[in-house]
Amino acid sequence: MLKINGIRKGKRSIMKNNFIISLIIIFTIIIAGCTDEKDLANTGNKEEQHPPETGPEHHDENEEHDHHAHGDLLIEFDTQSSFNANEEAMLAAHILHDGLPLQEANVKFEIWQEGNESHKYIEADEESQGEYHAKTIFPEPGTYQVKIHLEKGDEIHDHEQNTIDIH
Repeated sequence: MLKINGIRKGKRSIMKNNFIISLIIIFTIIIAGCTDEKDLANTGNKEEQHPPETGPEHHDENEEHDHHAHGDLLIEFDTQSSFNANEEAMLAAHILHDGLPLQEANVKFEIWQEGNESHKYIEADEESQGEYHAKTIFPEPGTYQVKIHLEKGDEIHDHEQNTIDIH
């Protein structure tokens, strides 16, 4: 018998406690090693991930359109037009769902100038199958954000944000 802190313990009891502690440590290491950091970061996050080639942060400088893929949904914002302050500007988005033009959707353009908290919403009209247009006037030169809001029934709800420069 050993006497530790005034308590008598047998070698067998001490070895049993050490064994249990060792098992707890080993299981903790195994569980921590099997947990993926990405899984931890996405816990409770329902947002879908975008492949690198379709994400909004990967664009060629000479590209004429900004693309946003969301599952089987593609939103293409027309950026080939140049916009001038105090002149009518036509905003355009081409939207595909399952590779086909998305028709009869509710599309809005949300517009705001960087550094300005005032946001303007403009309803878009479907000019042709999957082609949505809206007219606006940018009051002054600068960098603006244009967010396309898209809804169709309960099954489709998405948005894409783009940056444009007004001259």
